[in-house]
Amino acid sequence: RPPPIELKDLTCVRALGSGGWGAALLTRLDREPAHPLDMPGTMFATKYVTKAMMWQQELVSISYCRLESTKHIERSTMCDLPWNPFVCGLIAAEEDEKNLYLTLELIRGGTLRDRLYDDAPFDTETARFYIANLVLAFNHIHEHGYVHRDVKPDNILVGEDGYLCLIDLGFAKRETDDDGWDGMGTPQYKPPEAFNPRGKHNRALDWWAAGCTLYELLALEYAYGGKDEDEIGARVCNSDYKFPRDLKVDPDARDLIARLLEKDPSKRLGTNGAEEVMRHPFFKDVDWVKMRRRQLPVSGGY
Repeated sequence: RPPPIELKDLTCVRALGSGGWGAALLTRLDREPAHPLDMPGTMFATKYVTKAMMWQQELVSISYCRLESTKHIERSTMCDLPWNPFVCGLIAAEEDEKNLYLTLELIRGGTLRDRLYDDAPFDTETARFYIANLVLAFNHIHEHGYVHRDVKPDNILVGEDGYLCLIDLGFAKRETDDDGWDGMGTPQYKPPEAFNPRGKHNRALDWWAAGCTLYELLALEYAYGGKDEDEIGARVCNSDYKFPRDLKVDPDARDLIARLLEKDPSKRLGTNGAEEVMRHPFFKDVDWVKMRRRQLPVSGGY
């Protein structure tokens, strides 16, 4: 069995992107000496995050790793989620004095947002396929007790096979956690309870974001937009979304969006498990066994 991959085993190829917390790099496995079971040249995405920003925000990606009281990452406990093809997997984690480094599976193909605005808007069959992928990703993380909390097309990658992979679990929390739920997520995808400091948060947060995503795939605009978070929050809490007048939307898609964008989280579809979403008429022709095995055509043909 090969030893764990470490930073010294990787060669930086190029930058993939950067943000306020750090950057992501395309890296290549070039271990010397190579282990017989190594696959030299394998590519990964290595993300580094500045500790100063994490401590300032009191945020550490608990979905990737547990932080011990000494701030030392234990390799044996860093990955709580078992591997799943619909959720980006962690390969390795390290730290130095300044940064936390996460080496992840490399998912080629760009984000769902990139794909949406290249081919926009999606037809019903394509939207159905992508949202079904998202349902399976949610089923996995929710079954293991986590809520993603920042689901949006930017955090969903399209693989070379056309299937989706949910990424960036940096805001994920255990559903049983009682505190630290405020201030997270992207306003256009946050439900009413996320704008309420006393709101009760659970997996229903993610299902609202799925409804916003499905709306956007079909309408090419936000279900709830606005010039800033306050305006968006007011609309989310006090008004209803509307489809563009000239947009023809499949009736089952309309109904699914309405049930996912239910303002009462206790009544929101998915709150009682992904199975109730999978049973919705919008997915009546989806073969979920083949979808899990990634054996269906990328759009249509169920």
